Amino acid sequence: MNHVRLIGTAVAAAVLVGACSGASSTPAATSAPKGGVADAAPQPADIILNSDAHPKMGASTLDVTVKRRDGSPVTDATVTAEFFMPVMASMGKTTTELKPQGSGRYEGAGNLAMAGSWQVTVTARQGANTLATKTFNLVAKE
Repeated sequence: MNHVRLIGTAVAAAVLVGACSGASSTPAATSAPKGGVADAAPQPADIILNSDAHPKMGASTLDVTVKRRDGSPVTDATVTAEFFMPVMASMGKTTTELKPQGSGRYEGAGNLAMAGSWQVTVTARQGANTLATKTFNLVAKE
């Protein structure tokens, strides 16, 4: 008899905790893709990597194209690239400005100090407005 009372109390407590925490037994609708986070708001522009995703280590030229959603080139942006090696976080990040080459293309030099996986985050801005930010994974080879 005491076991039944104890189990009933435990069930009531679980229901009360669920109700207080906003938990529901019915699945909530979500816009998040399977296994991920919901997409962020679309950016006004896109950044396309033209460079090889497997450059040699050392001095390397980064070449990107910045286009508006309608496909027209962005020719008047300030474009920067931030280089980061996740497995060597103590190295920190280095940033370089990419110079306009015409037709929405931007180039700049970066230094991939060692072979391995790198993240390069490219950001295009016009004044205080960020048009696009995109992170690319590069694998520098010896």
